[in-house]
Amino acid sequence: MASIGEASVATQTAGLQLFSGPQFEASDGTNRLGLLRSRANCCQESGSVVVSRPVVTRETKRQIFVGEHDDATGVIYFPTYFHFASVGDQELFGQLGHPLSDFSRDGIAAAIVFAACDYLTFALVGDTLVHTVSLHLGRSTSTSTIHHFRHTSGEAVAKVRLVRCWIDLETRSKVQFPKWLRNLAEA
Repeated sequence: MASIGEASVATQTAGLQLFSGPQFEASDGTNRLGLLRSRANCCQESGSVVVSRPVVTRETKRQIFVGEHDDATGVIYFPTYFHFASVGDQELFGQLGHPLSDFSRDGIAAAIVFAACDYLTFALVGDTLVHTVSLHLGRSTSTSTIHHFRHTSGEAVAKVRLVRCWIDLETRSKVQFPKWLRNLAEA
């Protein structure tokens, strides 16, 4: 499987920085891209964070439903894996006692700044996939979740990586991820 290295992150960063110009300026003249650039820098800081040992791992099963997850041929639609990964993140953080929705009330957010998916083989309507998610910590301001999807037979179907940058919503700057995450890693 391909790994996400410095070149991929730099391309992603460059892609975010291409979006500039008057169409991105507010009526007061401020540039709304500061947050995007901050997210890109956070992503760049995290580098290949997946080499760290997982802080926590969770496994569940996902059923593939007609019309909801498939294309016209009955094959699971590629972006469905991103949806399943997002749901997996929400379930994981909720199970840890810290739902993602609670963070915005505290003035911070865990914004997804990078997403990648390796589609390894197909799954069909009616299949049940085993979904394993593991949480990895970056140096201080980013976390990654790695999602593995496989058939119940064990055959690998897809792998998704989501990188989140922890940001202060008021100042629009990156902040250290919550202390409870660091405590999980030290346990």
